[in-house]
Amino acid sequence: STIEKGKQYPLVIFLHGAGERGSDNESQLRYGSEMFANPQNRKDYPAFVLFPQCPLSNFWPFESQPASYDATTFPIDYPTSTPIKLVKELIDSYLQMEEIDKDRIYILGISMGGMGTFDIACRYPETFAAAIPICGGVNVERLDNKVKNIYWRLFHGDADGVVPVNNSRQAYQKLTNIKADAEYIEVPGASHFVWDEVFKREDFLSWIFAKKRQSTGGSDIETSKTDTSLRCYCYKQMLYIDTNDQTPLKANVYTTSGSLVHSSCYNSSSIVSPLTSLKPGIYIIEILQGEKRYHSKISL
Repeated sequence: STIEKGKQYPLVIFLHGAGERGSDNESQLRYGSEMFANPQNRKDYPAFVLFPQCPLSNFWPFESQPASYDATTFPIDYPTSTPIKLVKELIDSYLQMEEIDKDRIYILGISMGGMGTFDIACRYPETFAAAIPICGGVNVERLDNKVKNIYWRLFHGDADGVVPVNNSRQAYQKLTNIKADAEYIEVPGASHFVWDEVFKREDFLSWIFAKKRQSTGGSDIETSKTDTSLRCYCYKQMLYIDTNDQTPLKANVYTTSGSLVHSSCYNSSSIVSPLTSLKPGIYIIEILQGEKRYHSKISL
């Protein structure tokens, strides 16, 4: 497909399952890629589609594979895994592109990727318009009001012998309780490979691409071109932050592998902070100000 000048396109991130982990940059395309590469679908739904690959030693939402796929055993509060940090960095790099429609960012995944879909949506709910976890799971206590502005569509086979179907049933119930716009489709007799049936649905892609990010009441500054309440950039190893919000803020700087290398708190509306202790390279900056979160890539 040709990118038309001045036109913006959706961004889709597809998180594969545990069997496609590795470092060959090919295995992750085993499921789902043909659907997006189909010429008719490319014509009907032009978009940027990313298929990142999780290393064999990791597991999307966790640093390593959990002992059980029963989501009731998953922790409620735990550090962001290295793979999820890298996926978010990848997303942020695309959010800097003028060709990306910031209101149409979609995350979907199968099995381990469904768990990763829940995880990244819970961590960065302001980023996504829609989330589609397929036979995934999450500790439902993480599904609070922060994720209610995401459009959710859950799928699971009722004969899944790998990931308990109760994972999706309970997640849907919790999403309903917080009044999120959520839909759950349980496929009778379907095994763990339910995505084979899901991807054949005539409304699968049309549902996704029809969704636009719901208003968050102005709390999202990360993906808005017109929001000038906060600006951040680096020049000659100095961090510059300008904000018209007097709320105290905190700035964290991470390496691309997720290690925290700098953290500072500020009360001023105009901030200049030295980063001379850091080696030249690419870093990820996170700014927290009240309920607002801002992520960006910086180069020193």
